[in-house]
Amino acid sequence: ILPGFSAPVKIVTQPSDQDLIFRMAHDSDPFNRLEAGERLMSKTMQNLLKDHDAGKTLVLPRDVLDAYAANLACALDGDQAFASRMLALPSFTQDLKKYDPLSVLAVSRFVSKTLAETFKDEFSQIYTKTAAPKGEKYDVTPKQVGHRELHNTSLGFMRKLGSPEVQALAKQQYAQSANMTE
Repeated sequence: ILPGFSAPVKIVTQPSDQDLIFRMAHDSDPFNRLEAGERLMSKTMQNLLKDHDAGKTLVLPRDVLDAYAANLACALDGDQAFASRMLALPSFTQDLKKYDPLSVLAVSRFVSKTLAETFKDEFSQIYTKTAAPKGEKYDVTPKQVGHRELHNTSLGFMRKLGSPEVQALAKQQYAQSANMTE
């Protein structure tokens, strides 16, 4: 919707989940992909909250995972800080009044862990490819900031697995950090 349009325009729509899945995975405008992804993940997590509160088994829909995979596959292309935001889970600060905070925490953990387990190899590959080269001088450039943000996002998902190898990677990154964003 309005690709490349930069003027402030408010459009109120209620796209279907299938529309959001398609836009999240295939829209040529990265902002539209981000917005579709946030809306889709928010709707998905709200549905999971209802399932959790009803005592149902939580399952992340395959088509949501496929759309997430499309964003993950192109995370190293272009603006990596923006890609990091596309991979992050939506904030539920506005919805805490509607749902039990413990349910929100349980569902957020479920979604994070499911994404981490499903895309373990992809997050590991991103983590490796976004590591700062040895001896790189710290600088606040968009490229370095994006690298660090995507690097930390991938590590955050990998940590959900709770493996000793990932714990060791996190400790090593902390021990070798040269600034507060590493």
